[in-house]
Amino acid sequence: MYKRIAAIEDLKYKYDVEEELEDRFGQIPKATQNLIDIAYIKALASRLGFSQISMHGRSVRLKLANDRRLDNRVLMVILNENRDIIRYTGSNPYLFTLMLKEENGDLALTKVKTLLERIAELT
Repeated sequence: MYKRIAAIEDLKYKYDVEEELEDRFGQIPKATQNLIDIAYIKALASRLGFSQISMHGRSVRLKLANDRRLDNRVLMVILNENRDIIRYTGSNPYLFTLMLKEENGDLALTKVKTLLERIAELT
């Protein structure tokens, strides 16, 4: 199952893995769900051109690869929709910083996943 989780490349495959785990073992434990979410986030981030995601206290940093930029329209929508929680550094490498209300790994996973899915939707 670890190989299947590590091979997650998109939302459909993520759902397939979750369904298989539930069919075989019942309810998915929180730690396993987090592992699945992390694999999905890594695949989505890579596809969108992000080279690094890291959590530092109450902030999560998402760094674009050196040669990558978001389309200006996508960037403006993302910044406008998240103006209370996101900071953007527009120098190479481009960096997004999500500001969290508390140091919470589950919240960080949810916020990063939501942000990446929104960027993917807009591109």
